[in-house]
Amino acid sequence: KTPFNLKEQPGIKFIVLYDQEEFDIVLVGHHVMGDGLSLLSIVKDLIDVYCNDNMSLPIHKSKIVSSISDFPKESKLSDSELALIDKLNIEWSKNRKQYSQTDYEAMFNKFHNSLDSELLIASIKPEEFRLIKRRCKSHNATINTALLVSFIYSMKKTNQQVIFAIDNRKLFTFDPGRCMGNYASSIQCNLTYDHNKNFWENVQHTDKLIRPILHDTANRLRLQNIFTTINSDIYDGLYHAGDGALSLQSVYELAELLVPNKDPDAFTSSNLGNVNIVCNNDSYIV
Repeated sequence: KTPFNLKEQPGIKFIVLYDQEEFDIVLVGHHVMGDGLSLLSIVKDLIDVYCNDNMSLPIHKSKIVSSISDFPKESKLSDSELALIDKLNIEWSKNRKQYSQTDYEAMFNKFHNSLDSELLIASIKPEEFRLIKRRCKSHNATINTALLVSFIYSMKKTNQQVIFAIDNRKLFTFDPGRCMGNYASSIQCNLTYDHNKNFWENVQHTDKLIRPILHDTANRLRLQNIFTTINSDIYDGLYHAGDGALSLQSVYELAELLVPNKDPDAFTSSNLGNVNIVCNNDSYIV
């Protein structure tokens, strides 16, 4: 719960927790540095250097999403969305407020003092994971969908708004490769759990709802398109408005544009998929 100061510190922190037998490396990264898969690349490189003594890792030139030309034509925002963004940009330019590091730290601390954070770790045995994969394959569903449905079931709700992360690296007009950057986005949908059906019937139903959304390029890239089109420093205003420190209509309209009709009880899911880390050194077990 320590805020970043990007003027004086790097945007990534490494924390080592250790005892006589083993140690954990915790990586905390500011989202401005990149998405989850970008940070995962750093973890893989770190282990490759530390455990495998690999000192010849390639240097990747940064490629960031910075203009509309980075998006495929079929992902263009609608005329109404572009008109609203133009309106918000004009209103923000008239009422722009700049925030200091002190303002940011006050907002950060107020936010974290208002909630409880817990880290729960569940270990799945290899044979259990293989069983899950077989079950998902036999029901023509993804592991991601099965995880989402299990969360909805555990929350004892019949209807749940879900925001889940998606990787858009293959959709841009350039190849990000293994560069650090924000190439992921999110999709919002309302999912239901029918208690008159068994778990796998619910998984199949949910999978049929999600697949068309995932194949909609414009919808997948919508948020990143908005981020690229709108005045970038308006997002500072968005965070401070959420904190109650700023009341500006344009900022509230932006929030609605980004996440329409958001349910306060919505949950966010992110899955980095299989993480394969090769350790060639007998001294270490990852």
